[in-house]
Amino acid sequence: MCAAACSNSNGVRTGASDAAPDHPAAKDSGPLMDGRATDAPKVLDAVDAVDAPSSDSPTHEDGGGTKHDATVDATDSPDADALSDAPTSHDGGVDAHHDSGTHVDAHVDAGVDAGPPALRYIGRTLTDGTDPDGNGNCTAATPCFEWSGTQVMARFTGATAFNLAMSDYGSYFDVYVDGVLQATPVIGVSGQMEYAVATGLSASATHVVSLYKRTEASIIGRTMILGYSFPNGGTLLPPPPAPTRRIEVIGDSISCGYGVLGPNASCTEGTNYEDHDDTYEAITGRSLDAEVYTIASSGRGMYVNIDGTTTCTPSSNTDPCTLPEIYGFTLPYVNPGVTPSAWSFASWVPDVVVINLGTNDFFFFNGDPGEIFETTYLAFVRKVRQNYPGAWIFCTNGPMLTQSGTPATGEYAQAQTYIQSVVSTMADPKVTYLGFATQNQNAANQGCDGHPNPATHQAMATQLTAALTTALGW
Repeated sequence: MCAAACSNSNGVRTGASDAAPDHPAAKDSGPLMDGRATDAPKVLDAVDAVDAPSSDSPTHEDGGGTKHDATVDATDSPDADALSDAPTSHDGGVDAHHDSGTHVDAHVDAGVDAGPPALRYIGRTLTDGTDPDGNGNCTAATPCFEWSGTQVMARFTGATAFNLAMSDYGSYFDVYVDGVLQATPVIGVSGQMEYAVATGLSASATHVVSLYKRTEASIIGRTMILGYSFPNGGTLLPPPPAPTRRIEVIGDSISCGYGVLGPNASCTEGTNYEDHDDTYEAITGRSLDAEVYTIASSGRGMYVNIDGTTTCTPSSNTDPCTLPEIYGFTLPYVNPGVTPSAWSFASWVPDVVVINLGTNDFFFFNGDPGEIFETTYLAFVRKVRQNYPGAWIFCTNGPMLTQSGTPATGEYAQAQTYIQSVVSTMADPKVTYLGFATQNQNAANQGCDGHPNPATHQAMATQLTAALTTALGW
């Protein structure tokens, strides 16, 4: 199996976007004949890669800087000048998912059709032609996404290989082939590129391939899908049907999976230790066969961010917005002067919403942020309830907040008091408190920058899975 940038541009054709599984897929442009399609957008050879915007990557606000580095083989690389704005090397020692491909995606039934032939998008995806970036607008033919955990899924037959063309600025993607996680991720490089996502396939079989965004949204983190191709022939089929269960998670770096792969306390500059695929919500989604949308960004707070900012102007392309302020956007980052595209909450309605915010509020204040935290939290829960009248809402805290003593005192206990008060004020039987257990405070038992490691995320997933099973009968 291959997960690398292709050095030569093959014929690429666009797939219909299905950002909201409830909506009909866009019309497909017809079967591939020889791996080429004249109606496809142009995809540049690697040597012609378009430079990314010159914006600097944002500082990772709750603990250290994360670089979404991009590497390709020397034979595939643009020249040094073309990549002068791209990140540098990637630590090959942490490329693979921590369980080395042992887990299987929850929903890969290759024998069931769902609508016309199309690529299927899982996660907030923009397709309405707005929010332009340096490479064009986000349309049904060229959909864009940024949030952690967003997936592009293709189901096909008659192919020995599958390529995706995209514009990206350094994101990391896990690859699943027929539900099996591949050892080598795809690493986006600066500008437009075609990637050999899967090779060595059996042409006589039906395959399902998924590209899974494991790094989070950032100023330079937009992904635009330009098309797909079968280098040796193949036919796109209707995608597998979406799971009937849906979970939305609203959070910060913990829910992004920041630091989860860190082998020691330091998230060393020039490496990437973030993997949404290892988060508590991703694990829960797999165990319950549920579709997960994550709306999370590092350093964000409920009332105040880790850097002390509380308000923002989304179109300024700066990074001070609290999570509630960007919650309503399809894409959290836009070019200066561009109005963010509002997300249609009716297009994808979750059964469960998990709110996991507050860590950065307490970290900024080095303790209690005060009653404004509770007031802001209550207003946000009411907004979520307005968006999803029938959803079960879990308000959570932990596991990075500290506590000590009996009875417990500290950040965790104070956050618990505020959040439980919000739940009580809501007086809604479907608004529930769930306190994730605090992690082991020994740095040897954590990921980097003090963030949860795979074991802690697994423990959180066990808690969440049990809570959802009890509440919803899953």
